[in-house]
Amino acid sequence: MNTTVLASVISGLAGVVASYVGIQWKTKKDLEAKFDASLRALRLQAYPPLWGFLKPLALFGRDGYPGINDLVTLSKSLRDWYFDQGGSTSRGPAGTPTSGCSDPWECSQLQTIGVMSLSTTSTPTRSSIYV
Repeated sequence: MNTTVLASVISGLAGVVASYVGIQWKTKKDLEAKFDASLRALRLQAYPPLWGFLKPLALFGRDGYPGINDLVTLSKSLRDWYFDQGGSTSRGPAGTPTSGCSDPWECSQLQTIGVMSLSTTSTPTRSSIYV
């Protein structure tokens, strides 16, 4: 009889632990889904102006290659967009160790600086910009 009671108690505790873990996992997933939905809504509001700024970089249907003045204007527009409304919605996973940048904003700025400096030897990296 003792083994039956002991087995019942162990089974009950295992059930309680499994239920607790399952509820915690479901709660976490529900919160992640809510966060993703709210972030998606914020991005839908923040990104339309960004697409307008990127017109000079279109692969098709543009009026030639952007000049240095176009790139300076683009860089300023992207900076203003990023710091005024879009920065919190555009952060992505950290860049790879070889990319030298931590988010898409930084990558685009490094590439723009590289084009504007007309450097043919190397692309600027984070360490060469932030001395």
